[in-house]
Amino acid sequence: MEIRQAAAAMTLKRHLAETARAQMESLTENLSQSREELLETTLRLKTILEAAPVGILITNADFQIESINRCAQTLFGLEPEEAEGKSLSSLLSVARLSAGNFSCSGQHRDQTDFPAQLSVSQLRLESALLHICIVVDKTESQRMDSERSRLEARLLQAKRTNGLGNLAGRLADEFNRSLETILAQAESALLETSLDGVRDRLVQIQAIAISGLALSNQMHSFSGKAAQSQQSLSLNDLIRNSVGLLKEKIPSCIDLNLELAERLPQVKGDPDLLQQVVVNLVLNAVEAVGQEQGSIRLSTGVKSLDRNFLNTTIFPEGDTGTYVWLACHDSGRGLDSATLERIFDPFFTTRSDGQGLGLSSVLGIVKGHLGNLRVESKPGEGSTFWIYLPASQLPPLKTPSRPRNADQKNSDKDP
Repeated sequence: MEIRQAAAAMTLKRHLAETARAQMESLTENLSQSREELLETTLRLKTILEAAPVGILITNADFQIESINRCAQTLFGLEPEEAEGKSLSSLLSVARLSAGNFSCSGQHRDQTDFPAQLSVSQLRLESALLHICIVVDKTESQRMDSERSRLEARLLQAKRTNGLGNLAGRLADEFNRSLETILAQAESALLETSLDGVRDRLVQIQAIAISGLALSNQMHSFSGKAAQSQQSLSLNDLIRNSVGLLKEKIPSCIDLNLELAERLPQVKGDPDLLQQVVVNLVLNAVEAVGQEQGSIRLSTGVKSLDRNFLNTTIFPEGDTGTYVWLACHDSGRGLDSATLERIFDPFFTTRSDGQGLGLSSVLGIVKGHLGNLRVESKPGEGSTFWIYLPASQLPPLKTPSRPRNADQKNSDKDP
């Protein structure tokens, strides 16, 4: 019995030892697997943090930086060893750091500020309190918001201009009918009367009606629906002809220079209306320069307009494509932003004796030719008006003439 009990005890002891050894091996294997999984998870989290498109900073309870990801390094211009131990408040202007979301400004390494959004979350690990701070640079989003607001304002201005154009067109039609009736009645009365005093007054009525018709036609031009012929024409030739008509209206103190590009594509349009555009632009520039010594420059060229560029024009909804441009630059006093917003409005003028229809008719004529406009001006720096007209076709190449005997000499060599 004693031997049997001893054998049983030894067997149990051996079984327990083998069980313990098996459990130890299992625990060791599980621990090794957990360590590998933990290491893999840590590496994955570190990779995610490093690849995150926002700045991530880990701070202690006192908001002193313990670690920083790559985006935050680039954002603040700091290496990890430089950032360690640095106070978060030295990088971001927040009145009181705590958990939550804040709109603030950050500082680059070169001491320049940038708009930022800060999000702070608390994380407690055992007895340690950490803060996870996420910083987003708002520079690009603010620029996009500003660009969107600017584009919306331009679209609103284009709609307002459209509405004013339609109103001006209807008013011009009504005025034209009334003025044409007055002219017809005055002409009929002139034929029927021989009294000199009456005839003089009828002639005055005719002159006033004709002047009213000219004003009405300018309103019609602003509407963009003025009757126009479609001809292929050279913008350079049109400018030269227009300048010839303007010589007497340009003071001697103003230099008028032409910088016309060679071999411009032709444009389709009404030569009289487009000449009116050139004349109005030059006269507007003359008024801007005044009686002081100055200059006006007319230049031409070709440009392909894409959607981004069209967003900077008066009609951002215009068509993309190849355009011939005319630029009129003056060295005048320039315009402030408030005036720039209204210069194309009908009857808006900064002159006491002006009608305010010159630039508005330019806008309508260019719109009627499916063109576009752009203006740049600052007080004291002059103004530049760009007119863009759709390109029609390239002018024919001029073939160089050769002496007749040279043609005969080389005729045998031609294939």
